[in-house]
Amino acid sequence: MDTNQTIAKIVAAGGADELRTTLDKHATSATREYDDIRSQDDYTEDARHRLLSEAYDRRKASLDNDLARLASSAGEVDRGAVGRAFGTTGLPGDPASLTISLRDAQDRVAKVRDEEELETLLGRATRSGDEVLARAVAARAAEIGKTYVVEEFVRVRPDLKTDVDRAMLAVGRPSSAGKLEWNVRLGKIRPSELKRR
Repeated sequence: MDTNQTIAKIVAAGGADELRTTLDKHATSATREYDDIRSQDDYTEDARHRLLSEAYDRRKASLDNDLARLASSAGEVDRGAVGRAFGTTGLPGDPASLTISLRDAQDRVAKVRDEEELETLLGRATRSGDEVLARAVAARAAEIGKTYVVEEFVRVRPDLKTDVDRAMLAVGRPSSAGKLEWNVRLGKIRPSELKRR
């Protein structure tokens, strides 16, 4: 997974704030180290460039390790939130039976693309107490971008709001504006001398 994919995974799992903190910490440390190298009068320009390049390589490796750690923990949060929001986690009953019921419900809603039909299915599932079908409908609505149906699901189940919000981020795509923010923050970690060559 490259850096941009790792960042997208972290953001999708709701880790944007921690990602900003991590990138800013690395940018601050990198700037301090690069400024120290630049201030050394006894280096030739080539030696200074080599030292900056080596410092950048170390910084990038350290950043990649931190991003991998964030992505790993974000994945755990992501799976947990998706399971609680749209899966069978937390539902009473036999886990094996619930899993089979969820698969059946997912098969039932897999081809539905119409918001009205999803809304009808959600209402029917809610009235009859079929929480597994309700969650499958909400998951399908999230998958195809029918947010009104997901909002209706949450309105009746306010205790799931946080998990649904995180799960929605997991199925979403970062915007172009979001990608620009991360590219700018990543750019602050590379010394300007390396950008010119």
